[in-house]
Amino acid sequence: NKANAVVTQALAYAVDLTNPAAPLATLSVTYTNTVPTAKACVHFGVANASTQYSDYLNDCYWDYWRVLLPAGATVLSAPDNAVPGAELLSGEDDFAPAQVSVGEAGTTQVAGLFVLAPLAAQANTLTYQLPAAVLDSSRPGQRTYRLHVQKQPGTGALPFALSLSYPAGWRVQRASAPVLSE
Repeated sequence: NKANAVVTQALAYAVDLTNPAAPLATLSVTYTNTVPTAKACVHFGVANASTQYSDYLNDCYWDYWRVLLPAGATVLSAPDNAVPGAELLSGEDDFAPAQVSVGEAGTTQVAGLFVLAPLAAQANTLTYQLPAAVLDSSRPGQRTYRLHVQKQPGTGALPFALSLSYPAGWRVQRASAPVLSE
């Protein structure tokens, strides 16, 4: 919606490869509505007949979110929808669990709905088990993990933080982005 222009997003991804047979991942997408004035979240047309762009811009953020996970991922936890009926055109509460289905190219799709008021932030966090096949062991003595982060077309790059845990004795040989280690 129009409030996209004033909502910031950031991604944090943690992958735990300490048990290579059952890798785990946690993805958090944090949304922050930077509109500086608090207000109730009511759809236009219900309580406000304004046609001014600035009124739409300085509003709550209604979002249908979705994330595409690798094929074969098993979702362990995902945020429930948490939208009271007063914030929806239908007038009906939506507290349903996130929807998990097959996405494009056989991916696992997780999706939901939320409303973010001005001056508020919300982190949508998914925890999931990755298929063991995400670790390529075709080269003797090596395991390769590839992560593909794809953003929505037409949007700018998002801040992205990556955390990687792996078994003792393993080391990072190569990375396509700078790696900080302790």
